[in-house]
Amino acid sequence: MADDDRTHGVTFENFDPEDIDYPISTDDLRDEYGDVTLDLQGDETTIGAVLQGYEDEIQNPDDLRQAVMTMLSDDAVGREDYSDRGSTEESGQEHDEESL
Repeated sequence: MADDDRTHGVTFENFDPEDIDYPISTDDLRDEYGDVTLDLQGDETTIGAVLQGYEDEIQNPDDLRQAVMTMLSDDAVGREDYSDRGSTEESGQEHDEESL
């Protein structure tokens, strides 16, 4: 994304994980990008703070996103199992009603 990259309620502000040269060690990532702000639905932190203690090498943008999600607390990303898209049961019921 140009300005933001949103993953499961976490926004990488003005930062695109695709722009990093991979693989990259977590230490190098923290040194180069540690001050990048992450918006956490009403709170914020930095990549450096989130990845403190994470030691695996980051192989690609998906690894970086997964590492951030792994290291964040459950409270940081909003309600667990929440979707505003409706359930599959609701979708099926609406479809059945329309076909009658």
